[in-house]
Amino acid sequence: MLSWMVSFLMLCVVWVNHHRLLSQIGPITHAVFWLNANLLMWCSFVPFPTALLGDYLTNPLSAGVFGGVMAGMSLSFTLIRLHVQRRPDLLTAGVDLTRFVRTSRQSLFFGPLLYALGAAATLISPWLALAVFGFVPGYFICFNSQPAQAGPHPGDGGAAAAR
Repeated sequence: MLSWMVSFLMLCVVWVNHHRLLSQIGPITHAVFWLNANLLMWCSFVPFPTALLGDYLTNPLSAGVFGGVMAGMSLSFTLIRLHVQRRPDLLTAGVDLTRFVRTSRQSLFFGPLLYALGAAATLISPWLALAVFGFVPGYFICFNSQPAQAGPHPGDGGAAAAR
């Protein structure tokens, strides 16, 4: 049950961060599309390691697989961000490139690196790994819940900029 809750919170964070990230990207280029498809692929893997962790909670291998998939999923966010940093013309009007780069660095630490650390922590204790895995969505929910920067959201007719 605990693994399902952690996984649910992680997917909620992914959904919110995905919305925030794509609201800052103007045209969806071929590269952005495929990088986003990579993210979707990792998201589709989440049920397997979640079930594995739920069935074998104290098995270090199950926590390692869970952490590996979560690291891959969060790394896919980083790849999108790195691509946009190389192509700042993809950012919507009003998005500060310096802030975007800073947020990208933070997401690298609070995503792939912490999930990889959690996967490695399974060698010490599966409970320590779960604590690390639970910290990541906790951080994004409690400390990184600012709305996306100015710029219209796709499909809202520019209403986001008026908010």
